[in-house]
Amino acid sequence: MPAEIKEQWKKVIDRLPRYKPRLQDESEFFSVGRDEAASLFVPSMANSDQESFSFLFCGVGDARHLFATLACIAEHAREKSSLCSKKIYFTLVDINPAVFARDMLVLRMLNDFVKEAAEDRPVTAAAISYVYATQVMPSWIYDRVQTAIRGVIGRLKADSRRALDEYIDFNWMPNMTLLDFNWEATKSDGPSPMLNFTPLGVVNSLFAKFPAYMLGPNTSGVFAHLVGFFSYMAVVWGQSKDQIQIELVLDDMVGFMEKSEFHLNVFSHVPDRFDAIHMSNIPDYVGGPLTTFLHGLPILHTGGASEMTSHVMSSALQWATHDEFLVEHLLLADRGQIENTFSAALTKKSLQIESIFSDKIFGASGAVLAQSLTWTRKTNEHLAWSQLIRRKDLELWLHMHFLKLSLPFKRPERDSNGLVYAPLNMAIFFRLITHLSRVGYPPHWLSDILDSLCGGEPITQARAPRAMIVDAAQARKVHAMRKMSIKPFVQEFRTLLAIWRPLFSFGIIPSDVELIPDLTTVREYRLQFTVPADVILCTKPVLALVFWNTRENGRPPAVGLREALLDDEHADPAYEAIRRQDGRVYVISTWEWETKTAIATFWFSEATLKAMFPQKGDGNSSGSSSGWDAYVWRTDSWTPVLGPLPITQDTLKIGDVWDRRGILTIHMPHADPATSIP
Repeated sequence: MPAEIKEQWKKVIDRLPRYKPRLQDESEFFSVGRDEAASLFVPSMANSDQESFSFLFCGVGDARHLFATLACIAEHAREKSSLCSKKIYFTLVDINPAVFARDMLVLRMLNDFVKEAAEDRPVTAAAISYVYATQVMPSWIYDRVQTAIRGVIGRLKADSRRALDEYIDFNWMPNMTLLDFNWEATKSDGPSPMLNFTPLGVVNSLFAKFPAYMLGPNTSGVFAHLVGFFSYMAVVWGQSKDQIQIELVLDDMVGFMEKSEFHLNVFSHVPDRFDAIHMSNIPDYVGGPLTTFLHGLPILHTGGASEMTSHVMSSALQWATHDEFLVEHLLLADRGQIENTFSAALTKKSLQIESIFSDKIFGASGAVLAQSLTWTRKTNEHLAWSQLIRRKDLELWLHMHFLKLSLPFKRPERDSNGLVYAPLNMAIFFRLITHLSRVGYPPHWLSDILDSLCGGEPITQARAPRAMIVDAAQARKVHAMRKMSIKPFVQEFRTLLAIWRPLFSFGIIPSDVELIPDLTTVREYRLQFTVPADVILCTKPVLALVFWNTRENGRPPAVGLREALLDDEHADPAYEAIRRQDGRVYVISTWEWETKTAIATFWFSEATLKAMFPQKGDGNSSGSSSGWDAYVWRTDSWTPVLGPLPITQDTLKIGDVWDRRGILTIHMPHADPATSIP
């Protein structure tokens, strides 16, 4: 990959958000997991001739799956001594630093256990057990934990040591590892850490697949099981620590995956292709299989032994079948088409689970999507011509994705069982286009589809969703051909197209070359809102930035904005001119919000924002005022949250340009993915 393109990819990943923002940008802290500890090491790996294995744990939490994997490797090494000489890489990814503070403490004490005299080990094992599985601890355990904390701080590099020292001084209290004060401080009703777990529940989840006989025949009681488990883990750690390398990565799961895909991670000594990936229920909140298929599967080794595992928690009871779940997220109703398009295949074991649970729900944990299902990457070859989605169907499918991203159907504001999240912004559309190009879709097909959307009035048979969940019938539905205005969303689309254009492996020939802004005119902008004291800070990624031409439109509707922006059979006719004319309303889904400063940051075409301000002598000039207002709008209930904020030369802060070199002409070679992206 050319260096310039690599630089552009890094900038896209680092500077463009992939999710709609939340008013509360602090990550929630879950100190103790709920799912059964499961090993990523599968029996077939024991007979592999690989010299090393690499495992990725996303949303690692309390590291229970890491411990289960270590235990499983140790068990197989008893019978397969060659495993003892293989290098094992573990990459742990989480977005919350409090998670790693807790995990580092546990790992530190495991390491201490190995080095200690036999008479000191029971205290260390007990300390780990209390930290891991209880809400309170006796004072003598507290003292041992404090010693471990000082040990962790002492081993860190100077800058990291200072940062963690400040963090621990402020946050760590007697129930220290259960609290993240950064998160607790955001709650209007005061701190309320997650304490609704029991030591027995933790033991049950740890021992779900861990053979209890390894603790000895006389082990009984919850505390004895915890001490026995961590004593065993310490022994395993001591025996295999020269083989093991653990990397902690503070990052969003999908961001890390995408950096790995393009070899952009800074950890050059750590593999960026994996034998197994465990995602827990993180996909619930980051776009489901559309996101994980685009970014998780490409960093798996090809072949049946490499697997990517996840389960659904927030909406498991919503889906009677796996296909229903896939349709909602991928908008494809044919399993074979899904497998071809994303080179994805369920493992044999997951197919068996699917057949048992499909169309049956046995309580909260008995739905098919509540089970851990595992996908493999079939190939990295181009699709055969017969495997491609037909051209007209591809256009319909991509138009459906565009409309679903722009105009998500209404859903409840508050979290509830069965709530299906819609967190993705328009950036995912361009990632999908990149994927389709890579797997072999003809360049002119993709270019024509982008051009049709860029014009702002595609002729299409697609429609925005008409239910919260898109089912197979809706995904297959071919509506009457209609010239549809998408002008409220097209300026964001054109801006993102300009940014992605040099990253595509194909050229774009727009009908009007002036529609796509030059990268030297794409700028970063900032707006600072006022957040009233009575505003409830939204914790779901559902927010859009709306620019409304108040001078020409009057005030926006307090309810019904979605119907005002729709341009189909269900549209509100009162707003027809507003949604069909240029310069009346702009909706931006790809932007960032900082809670502390109440600043919204976004990239946009300079010419579009300049055009908001009346030019001198046009009769409408009013100093620095534009006649436009900015709002923060929810896209679940479609109601305003913040605003109006008048757009003036004072309130609109102008930042740097995206690229000072203009349109880049270097494109990634249109080659087999196996050679262009190993």
